[in-house]
Amino acid sequence: MFRDKRALEFTMCTGLIWAVIVGCASHPNAELNASLRPLPTRPPGQTSPLIRAEQSPTSADAATGSLRSVLLTQASTSTAAPTVPTRPGPQPRSVAQSEPPPRGQTPPALGLGDVPTPGTQRDPLPPPAAGYPERLPPAPLMSPDLPEMSLDQLLQIALDNQPRIRSAQAALEGANAQVGIARSDYFPTIDTTLVYNRSTSNTAGGVSATSGNPQPRRVSDTSVNRQDFTARFSQNVFDSFRREWNIRAAREDQSAAKFDLSTSRQDVILNVQTAFYNYLLARRLVDVNQEAVRRNIQVLERARGFFEVGTRPKIDVTRAQVDLANAELGLVRARNAVAIAFAALNNAIGVPDHPLYRVPEEVEIPPLPLQPEEFLATLEESTRRALENRTELRALRARIRAAEADLTVAKRNFLPILAADANWSYRGQELPYAPNWLVGATLTVPVLNPPLFSQVDAAAADLASAQASEEITAQNIVLEVQQSFVDLVAARERIRTAEVLLTSARENLDLAQGRYQVGVGPLIDVTDAELALTQAESENIQAAVDFKIADARLRKAMGLVE
Repeated sequence: MFRDKRALEFTMCTGLIWAVIVGCASHPNAELNASLRPLPTRPPGQTSPLIRAEQSPTSADAATGSLRSVLLTQASTSTAAPTVPTRPGPQPRSVAQSEPPPRGQTPPALGLGDVPTPGTQRDPLPPPAAGYPERLPPAPLMSPDLPEMSLDQLLQIALDNQPRIRSAQAALEGANAQVGIARSDYFPTIDTTLVYNRSTSNTAGGVSATSGNPQPRRVSDTSVNRQDFTARFSQNVFDSFRREWNIRAAREDQSAAKFDLSTSRQDVILNVQTAFYNYLLARRLVDVNQEAVRRNIQVLERARGFFEVGTRPKIDVTRAQVDLANAELGLVRARNAVAIAFAALNNAIGVPDHPLYRVPEEVEIPPLPLQPEEFLATLEESTRRALENRTELRALRARIRAAEADLTVAKRNFLPILAADANWSYRGQELPYAPNWLVGATLTVPVLNPPLFSQVDAAAADLASAQASEEITAQNIVLEVQQSFVDLVAARERIRTAEVLLTSARENLDLAQGRYQVGVGPLIDVTDAELALTQAESENIQAAVDFKIADARLRKAMGLVE
C-alpha cells in the first residue's frame, strides 16, 4: 500500500511538471513571442560604470604602471553604481507599451508576489541598463599582459632589498669589529707627543723646596722657549687572562650576530611566502566573485524572461536584482583586496614601488600522512629538529656563553696586572736639544675597589637573564612547531572537505536551477544555492592557500627555510 501511494504521488508530480511545460509552450499571448527576443543593449557610446573602472591597460602601461593607479581604479570602482544586465538584441514590447485600458476603467494593481495573467495590466519593470559581457574585463592587476614573477624571483628580490637584512648585516659587522678590539690587547701601543710652549720663570720670595734656603722674589718679562718630543711604548704583559676571556665573549657575540642575520633572512622569506600566497588568494577570490556575478546575471535574465511571459511574480526580478548588486559589491571588495595584497607583497620584498606584475596561480598540495602513529612520530621529529636548528636558540646559547665569559672577566678584575713601559724624549729650550729615555714595568694590584663587586653582580644577572630567555624561546618554539603542524594537517583535511563541499554545492545549484527552470522551485532556492557555491569555491581556495602558508610556517618553525 505504501509503495502504491508513493507511485501515485510520483505520477501526480510528473503530470504537474508536464502541464506547466506544455502550458508555457502553448501560451497564446503575444507577449510570449516578444519575451523570447533578446533584451536591449546600451546605446552606442555608453558603458557600465563598473566596466569603465575595470578596463584593462595596454601592455606597455600595465608593465610600467604603479600601485597608485590601481588604488585609484579600485576607488572609482567602489563608488560606481551597480548595473542591471540585460541581453543584447532589439527592444521588445514592454509592459508600458501595451495597449491602454478603455477610458474610465482603472486596471487592477499587482503586488510583488502576484503572478500576472494574460490580459492583466502589470506594473512596468525599471528600464533596463546596459548589461555585462559574457566575460568581465580584467582589472589592471589581473591583466595577462603583465610580466610574470615567480616566488623564487620575489624571494631573491627580498633578500637583496629588504632593509631588515641590511640592519642585521650591519650588526654582524659591528660584532666583527668588537672581536678585533678584544684581540688588540695582544699588541703593544706606541704613541708620540710633540709639545711647544713659551713661558716665563718668575718666582716669589720664600724657601726653596729642594734646598731649604731662602730665595728672593724675582720678576721679569724674560721668557724662554720649550720644545718636547716624546715617544712612548706600552705592552700588556699579563692581566690574569682577562684578554683571553674578553676575546671569547666577543667571538660568542659574533656568532650570535651571525645567527641573528640568518633569523632575519628566514623571517623575510616567511613574510614573502605568506604575502605571496595571500595575494594569490585575493586574485583567485576575484575569479570566484566574477563567476558569482555571471551566475547572478543569468538568474536575473531568466527571472525577467519568466516575468515577461507571466509565469513568475515580479518579486523574483527584484530579488535577482538585489542578489546581483550584492555580487557586484563582493567583486569590488575582492578587487580592492587584490590591490591591498599586492601592496603588502611589495612591502614584504622591500620594494614598495615595484612595477605591476602577475604571479603563477598554480598551488600544489603534496600528500600528508594522517595516520595517528605517523602523525605523532612526525611531530616529535619536527620538534627535535626545531630545537637543534632554530637560529634563535643558537643565538641565545651563544649569548649565554658570552655572558659566562663576561662574568669570568668581572671576577678576574680583582687579580693583578703586569705592564711594561718605555719612552724616549728629546727636549730643551734651545738647539741642540737633550735626549732622554726611560724603561720600566708596572704591577697593579687592586686592594680596595668597591665598583668591582657591583660589576660581578651585574654580570651574574646578565647571565641569568640570558638563560631564562633561552628557556622561554625553547618553549615558544615547541608551541610554534605544534601549532604549525596541526594547522598543516587541518588545512589538508579542509582541502578534502572543501572539495566534497564544492562538488555538492555545484550539484545543488544544478538541481535548483532545473527546478526553477521548469517552474516547480522558487527563486530563493537558486539564490541560496548560488551563495553556497560561492562560499564553497572561496573555502576551497582558502584551504589550499592556508595549507601552503602552514607548510611554510612549519618549515620556518623547524629551521629549514634557509
